[in-house]
Amino acid sequence: MVPEVLTQGEEELHAALAELEAALAGAAPDEVGAVRLDDDDQPVVPVGPQPDAGEQQPLGSLAATAA
Repeated sequence: MVPEVLTQGEEELHAALAELEAALAGAAPDEVGAVRLDDDDQPVVPVGPQPDAGEQQPLGSLAATAA
């Protein structure tokens, strides 16, 4: 039997992923500041508040720099 907290977490994860997929599908490639897919279908997330806030990085590169 799966604990209720795990079931709730799984439901929340699926809801968040569905919301992200909708944002990715609806954003235009030239839309600055929006989570979107780049030309290689990789997710792009805007860089946080910095002087050049318009710059964006592919999601995979953010994970690599965090390590």
